[in-house]
Amino acid sequence: YVCETCGIRCRKPSMLKKHIRTHTDHRPYHCRHCKFSFKTKGNLTKHMKSKAHQKK
Repeated sequence: YVCETCGIRCRKPSMLKKHIRTHTDHRPYHCRHCKFSFKTKGNLTKHMKSKAHQKK
C-alpha cells in the first residue's frame, strides 16, 4: 500500500489511511469538552489526559 502523495509504503490499508491524513486537514477525532480536533485517535487521547481536561 503506497501513498500517492509522497510514496511512503504501508503494510496495511488502515495504516495508509491514517498516514494520508498527514497530507490533509481532515480531523475526524473531536474533543467533547472543547473545540479541538485531531487527525489521530492517539492525539485525542493525549489531549484528554493533558492538564486541560484532568479532573480535579
